[in-house]
Amino acid sequence: RHLYFPCVRAGFTKSQAAFACFLFSAVFHEVLVSIPFHMVRVYAFAGMLGQMPLVFITKRLEKSFGQTYWWPVVGNVVFWVTFCVVGQPMSVLMYYYDIVSVAKETAGEVGTSVAKELPNLISEAAAAAINATKAAMHHTEL
Repeated sequence: RHLYFPCVRAGFTKSQAAFACFLFSAVFHEVLVSIPFHMVRVYAFAGMLGQMPLVFITKRLEKSFGQTYWWPVVGNVVFWVTFCVVGQPMSVLMYYYDIVSVAKETAGEVGTSVAKELPNLISEAAAAAINATKAAMHHTEL
């Protein structure tokens, strides 16, 4: 509502306004993940933009099958499977893989074992991500 409706009032089409919202959200999610992990990857960005086709697919399925009493269940199942079962765990695994790869490269270059420091790095990154999320949630509540 803070970005979509102003875009529509500014003359954007509904699709353009939706794309602007998804793009803004994708950039914001990537920043929130990249800063704590100290590495820029496009996994969060791609994950957010990858949700946009789901909106159009869901609307097309709704038009094909019609609005029936069971349709909200189907929409919820599509969302939860793609977002929570597949999307977020896959993203976490990709970021974890990259953190471990960077740690191994660093250990090889420096000649020291980073394996002892890896749990601290992960816990610091997780704490920073949690704090950033709390700060963002506090900002939206104002």
